[in-house]
Amino acid sequence: MRSIGLLLLLLAGPALCAGFELNGRALGERSDEVLTDPRYDCGGVSACFLFTSCVFKDAAQEKLYGAPLEALTLYYAGERVGAIEAQFAPEDFDRVVQESLHEHGEAQPEQPAHAVPGNAVYTWRSGSRVLRVERYFAPTGRASLIITDRSFLTELVER
Repeated sequence: MRSIGLLLLLLAGPALCAGFELNGRALGERSDEVLTDPRYDCGGVSACFLFTSCVFKDAAQEKLYGAPLEALTLYYAGERVGAIEAQFAPEDFDRVVQESLHEHGEAQPEQPAHAVPGNAVYTWRSGSRVLRVERYFAPTGRASLIITDRSFLTELVER
């Protein structure tokens, strides 16, 4: 599970963010609809009142710029979305990056944490909000798009 640091940073309750969104979901949205939606698994009675992660059960039915999702998770701090993560196949990474460049303009490439050929990270910033598209072949072989607040981005990407 994510570290206590992420929980503490999320407790600030981010305001609704205009700008970055994922298939109609945005930072700051209230949890009311998702917690009662049977398409999401929010941990049931064992879910923490202050921090809840809700996994969309039918993620494979969702697409990100035409790329099928492998997982879609909404991270809540109290009753507001604090972060959104969509995972997709690494082979769809280039398409997602190109569409993100088209939609959001120039990105800031970053040095990936693991120096493996093919690993790549691109970020876009809007105020304190960050959209990050990343691909790692080692150790796990995954690609994801993360929307979050800059203040706890490092908590989300440390795995």
